[in-house]
Amino acid sequence: MPRVTVDFSEIETIEPLDKGEYSATITNVTYVEQEVEDKYPYLNAELTIDEPGFEGRKVWLIWSLSPKALFRMQNDFVALGIAQEEEELEIEYDDEAEPPVVTQPELVGLPCVVVMDKPRTWEGRTQNNPSMLRSNDDKPAAKGKKAPAGKKTTGGKKFK
Repeated sequence: MPRVTVDFSEIETIEPLDKGEYSATITNVTYVEQEVEDKYPYLNAELTIDEPGFEGRKVWLIWSLSPKALFRMQNDFVALGIAQEEEELEIEYDDEAEPPVVTQPELVGLPCVVVMDKPRTWEGRTQNNPSMLRSNDDKPAAKGKKAPAGKKTTGGKKFK
């Protein structure tokens, strides 16, 4: 029977990035279907840091398709010039890929700035905590606002 030996003694510990802004490129975006009936699907964006001294580091940002959380995706997409605030946006993905890869809008290869909040602890591990994306043209992204209670938060967005 084939065998592989794994040596955990020389694994390098990588500390989370400090709070701040980091130049990055979107290197992959996947569509993740809901796992539980009362949950919403989401987009998982992989970002590769381009900042000197941190080149090649990966961070991940999740955009939930929950109507209550769409403001986060909207803020990032508007800041990156992918969408307008009041427009309808269809997201296409290749469901034959595993995991399904988002093909529209074209996100992969897009340069951006990822804003990192203070690292967070989840399940006993300290990890990166990206809060938002913005264009790398040095203009800060507009602060998003949640819709008032009772107001429709989907903005008419349709997701395939």
